Amino acid sequence: MSDASAKGRTGAKEELTALSAAEAGKLLANKSLSPVELVRAHLDRIERCNQKVHGYITVVGERALGLPKEPS
Repeated sequence: MSDASAKGRTGAKEELTALSAAEAGKLLANKSLSPVELVRAHLDRIERCNQKVHGYITVVGERALGLPKEPS
């Protein structure tokens, strides 16, 4: 995947979740991709797919993003 294709990612979250670790690392290193954007893409995919595949028991998205928890 080229750096140019990594820049206009609106609506292309599926592409982000298909990146290898090496590809994602390269895009993160040259700042074509933010860590938050990558994590959010994976969290969105988990949310869409997990009811069907039951791959995760617990997903702590706020923790993955380093966000404070909302009051209960």
